[in-house]
Amino acid sequence: MPGRELILLLTVGFGLAWAQPNRGVESLVADVASFARTGTSWKVEGYTVTSDADGIQHSPEQFRIAYQVSAPFRARFEITSGINPLLRICDGTSQWTYYPSANKYVRVFLPQIGPCAYPVNAWPPLSVTLRSPILAGADRVTIEGRPRECQVVRGTLSVSANDPRRRTLEMCVDPATKMIFRYRMEELAPQRGVQAFTFSSIQRDIKLDADLFQFHPPEGSTQVAAINWLDPIAQPSSGAFRVSNEVTAPLLVNMVAPEPAGEPARKSSGGAVVLYAEISADGIPQSIRVIRPMEAGLDEKRIEAVKKWRFEPAVRNGKPVTVVTVLAVSVGAP
Repeated sequence: MPGRELILLLTVGFGLAWAQPNRGVESLVADVASFARTGTSWKVEGYTVTSDADGIQHSPEQFRIAYQVSAPFRARFEITSGINPLLRICDGTSQWTYYPSANKYVRVFLPQIGPCAYPVNAWPPLSVTLRSPILAGADRVTIEGRPRECQVVRGTLSVSANDPRRRTLEMCVDPATKMIFRYRMEELAPQRGVQAFTFSSIQRDIKLDADLFQFHPPEGSTQVAAINWLDPIAQPSSGAFRVSNEVTAPLLVNMVAPEPAGEPARKSSGGAVVLYAEISADGIPQSIRVIRPMEAGLDEKRIEAVKKWRFEPAVRNGKPVTVVTVLAVSVGAP
C-alpha cells in the first residue's frame, strides 16, 4: 500500500537523520570550548552535589574556585559548607589541602593545578573529549540572582580513544555567552558515581589577587604530612608506577591525623616519620614501610593513620593504577 510505504520511508529517513551527528550541537560545544580556552582567569561560585555507587545523594556543598589560566598558572578550590569543608591551593609548585574541622593541613610537592581548578579546567578540551553530543531540551539556572535560560547538552565523555571508563556528561549552556551554568558528570564504570556543579556566579578575565594563591597556615594549625610523588626513593614494585606525565597523581580525599607525640619526639629528626607507600587502584594505601624511623610506637601509629587515608586513584591511559610515593608524617601533630 502506497500510504504504508510512504510512512515507512519517512520513518526510516527520520531515523537516519536522527542518527547523523548534530552539527549544530557540535558547533555549540566547539564554541564553548574555544571560549573557555581563550580565558585568562575564572572566578566561579555555586554548589556541588555528589552521589555514591549506591545511589545515595549527599547534601549540597557550597564551593568557590579561583583559576589563573595565564602564567603563572595557579588555582584555589574551597568547600565552604557541608560536613567536610576544605581549602585546596595549587600555587604552581605545591598543592596545599587544609581541613578546617581538624585545623590541619597536608602539603603535596607537585606542580599540577588540576585538583584546584576542576571542573573549569575540563572545559577547554570539550570539543575533543565530549563524544556524540545531543540537545536534550532547555532549562533554567539562577546566575547572580537572576534566572537564566540554557540549553541542555548530553554526550559521552572520553579523554582518549582507549579510555576504558564509561562516563556521560550533561551540561547546561548559554548559547549567547558560551558559558556553562551547570556541569554534571556521571561515571558508570569502573565505579558508579555522580558529581554535579551548579554555578551561581561566573566571572571571566578578571584580576585575581595573588594572595588568593598563597597558603597561609591558619593560627594554631599543624601540618600532618608532606607527600612527594616524585621522590626518587619511591621505586615501584611490579605492577606499580611512578607519577609522571603519563600517570596522574592520586588526590587525597580523606585524611586521618595520627596521634600526637611527646615533646622529645617533636624535637628529633625533623619531627617526622618518613614512609614508603603504594596507593592502589582503589585509592587505598598499602605496602607501607618505614624509610626513616623515629622511635618504637611512633612509627606504628603513623602507619596505622596512613592506612585509613583514602585517595582518588592515579590514572594511566584512562585506567586507575597503583602508584608509589614517599610521605613524611609529622610526629608532633596534635
